[in-house]
Amino acid sequence: NQKPEKFFQLFTGMRQDLAARLPHYKSDWSKPRSVFTVINAIFFAFVVQLIPALIFAELMDKQTKGNLAAAETLLSAGIIGIIYALISGQPLTLLGITGPVAILLGTSYGLAEQFDSDYWPFFWWLCIWTAILHFVTAITGIVNFVWHISPFTTQIFEFFIASSFIYESIRDLVEPIHFGDAGYEGDRAPHYASLVIGMLAFSMCWRLHFAETWTLFPRQVRTFLTSYNMAIVVIIVTALSFLPGADLQGIERVHVVAPWDWQPSVNQAGETRGWIVHPTEGISTKGIFGALFPAFMLYLLFFIDHNISSILTQAPKYNLKKPASYHWDFFCLGVTIVPCGILGLPPGSGLIP
Repeated sequence: NQKPEKFFQLFTGMRQDLAARLPHYKSDWSKPRSVFTVINAIFFAFVVQLIPALIFAELMDKQTKGNLAAAETLLSAGIIGIIYALISGQPLTLLGITGPVAILLGTSYGLAEQFDSDYWPFFWWLCIWTAILHFVTAITGIVNFVWHISPFTTQIFEFFIASSFIYESIRDLVEPIHFGDAGYEGDRAPHYASLVIGMLAFSMCWRLHFAETWTLFPRQVRTFLTSYNMAIVVIIVTALSFLPGADLQGIERVHVVAPWDWQPSVNQAGETRGWIVHPTEGISTKGIFGALFPAFMLYLLFFIDHNISSILTQAPKYNLKKPASYHWDFFCLGVTIVPCGILGLPPGSGLIP
């Protein structure tokens, strides 16, 4: 019900957000009415972030030749999540690595080579430029564009994300089988097994998603099955993939290197690095300003992704009593990107609730 604000008002939106949210900050950390509800929400948020993070980490691992892998992705999710929860105005918005971000960061690996730069200093400047764009956007009031986002816009965005995931899932399951390729001489058996396991996973997730409508089991059990359907199915189908007859050589699984020695991942060339990225070693002035191109693309992605996620999180149907703080929250998102650039971690934005 709030009226749209004027664009390009320096610090106005941030001041208003802080004035509206600071009185509620203490109550955000006060004793909850139900400790069980908080624990359940913590575990649910952890599962929701963990599984996609591991999948996208595998994708980035391939595209960046091992420079960004599971260790960096999980550490990033923890760091940006803690920072955002502590300083943001709306901590209900969960941060994490999304599919488009993973693809864009993978593409940036090839761009670094085109600018004759080492990947890590190029990555450092990509993150810093992105953070600066976030700061400028929040300070100047450009975030006021969110008032022009209608429910139709959010639904289109949700449709786009869902469609892209469906397409990538079908492609990764069907393409390796080489349908119609009579000259293919490889073993199709593990790829057929992966297809069957994928179809089984989808079917089970779909059924469990509607478990609350079942007449079987007590209400608490049905709620648990609905809330954690993805985690339950992943555990079941992963276990099934190791059964004799199904455990065929060639089935691709997400591999997390363990134990982890708290050091950055070793890339495919066997090269190691320290946690602190040096921004001026192995990069020229052309590479520094060349990083602006992927940084601007990442900024646009975060501007749309994060703000729509924030709007969906604060939808009227949730009956939230505390006000929104879009300007300050977008500034805080920029703050979370800075340590990602310094440590060489993939940045994240708001996840679709």
